[in-house]
Amino acid sequence: WQVQYCSPANFCGIYGVLCSGQFVSGLALGAEDINIVGTIPTEVGLLSSLRTVSIENSTSLSGAVPSELFLIETIESVSLRGNKLSGTLPSEILQASNLFWLDLDENLMTGTIDNIANPALEGFALSNNLFSGSIPASLGNLKEATYIELGINQLTGSLPDSLSRISGLEYLSLFKNPGLTGDIPTSYYNSLLTNLHLEGTNLTGLEEAFCGTGTLPEYEEFSAECGGQSPRVWCWCCTDCCDGATCLRNYIAY
Repeated sequence: WQVQYCSPANFCGIYGVLCSGQFVSGLALGAEDINIVGTIPTEVGLLSSLRTVSIENSTSLSGAVPSELFLIETIESVSLRGNKLSGTLPSEILQASNLFWLDLDENLMTGTIDNIANPALEGFALSNNLFSGSIPASLGNLKEATYIELGINQLTGSLPDSLSRISGLEYLSLFKNPGLTGDIPTSYYNSLLTNLHLEGTNLTGLEEAFCGTGTLPEYEEFSAECGGQSPRVWCWCCTDCCDGATCLRNYIAY
């Protein structure tokens, strides 16, 4: 990749560049369109009117996520899933006051996830990476969040009850993080979650923690380690019961 100065008219004519008037407002590139080789240049921060970035499924795109991207005041949505990006989450994510969506699924990112706790975010996806450390209680500050995806990482520690206090949170996925341990806080039953994925973890709990004692909660999907002779989770309201690598959905193994 190289970003060089050119007139707005020329730059806005480039394939995958979206413009509003003569200002670049979006980048949208995928492997089905063009295979991008190299790294994301720091000069992307010069696109001062950029609102959306979608560069996905290019296994030749590597290197770090440039911090300059999150210093653009207008940036709202960043999707960089399915590449070979590495390094840690830039701390500048916390400063992006208009950022409502961040998707870094299926990369090679490492380090902790502390820098994801931007209160402006409505959702983020960080699954299938190499993130480690604990789930920070500061994620409870994401008051606008509806979607949190953290599956298939190396997260450790307990599940903070602060996430259950996000009033609009509907989707929470923590599956295949075997380092997650301890009891699931009972506060999760009082949340509005409709999708909860806990299989492949070592979290434990009784059914009252998320099923309650009354009517069936309206889970679209709820998967946990509730199968086998010694289930870690007792859960009569789960839609999927797993025992290691084997799961049961409606009594059919898959």
